[in-house]
Amino acid sequence: MSVELWAQPAMMSDPAPEQMMEHILKRVGDIPPLPVVATKILSMVNDPDLEVDDLVSVIQKDQGLTAKILRVSNSAFFGLCRTITTVKEAVVTLGLNNIRNQVIALCARSMLETRAEGYALEAGGLWEHSLGTAFCAERLSSTLGLKGTADQVFVGGLLHDIGKSILSYYVATRFQPILRLVDGEGLTFVEAETQELGFDHAEIGARVALRWNLPEALVDMIAHHHGPSRESKNRTQVCIVHVADAIASMLGLGLGVGGLENRIDDEAIAHLGVDDQVVQDVMVHMSSIGDLRAHIGIN
Repeated sequence: MSVELWAQPAMMSDPAPEQMMEHILKRVGDIPPLPVVATKILSMVNDPDLEVDDLVSVIQKDQGLTAKILRVSNSAFFGLCRTITTVKEAVVTLGLNNIRNQVIALCARSMLETRAEGYALEAGGLWEHSLGTAFCAERLSSTLGLKGTADQVFVGGLLHDIGKSILSYYVATRFQPILRLVDGEGLTFVEAETQELGFDHAEIGARVALRWNLPEALVDMIAHHHGPSRESKNRTQVCIVHVADAIASMLGLGLGVGGLENRIDDEAIAHLGVDDQVVQDVMVHMSSIGDLRAHIGIN
């Protein structure tokens, strides 16, 4: 079932925010869950002792995913001189991180490629922004010398706006009142979304991530990407995704409504030690990538 078809329920009139949230979350069961293999790989993201055979074993349990990985590995983008015929060959040739990120992107793609009408994002727009944020986060982590967080923040960047795919229909039904708050009271779209609905896409995304039993660090990156939290145990990762989200918006990647309001929080800048040169480095790197889908081997 597509997210758009799922997200058109018969709503009670003017429900309280908590009632609406519970109504939405009860319907999460209608969304195809993350494949077991994706959940397993997500739990392996921050394992420094991950071995090739461990990842291969998990991927091979899903025949469909195995076929996709082999297709991607043999795509023109990688330009290999020989044909990859096994998952182990793919992992050894392209690297653990590359394959791991491909797997997660392939699993998340179906939800993120759909149209998000409530956020004025056409089909593919949310996917473009999510990929852009993931690559920005990965580069930012490397530039700041925080390579140990690169895998986590790539996935966090990829999933940070997952709540938009879930909440889009509900936002669309309240779109005009939300815009009136933006125009009349000078609120950002996210602030107006929260005031009108009682919650925003980040909170919904985090609640869904919890129900999917995703790792705590990923839940935090989804929950706080619009406002890094001092209390978060995973503050560094949260700040990286927050900054990466803003840079992806600066680059015009899947802007949608309110995208240009994404400003880098002073607290995040101070925590990470980000300066103009760092931001410029990430932007230049992103310009060198070109087509994000091709860069990860997924067209």
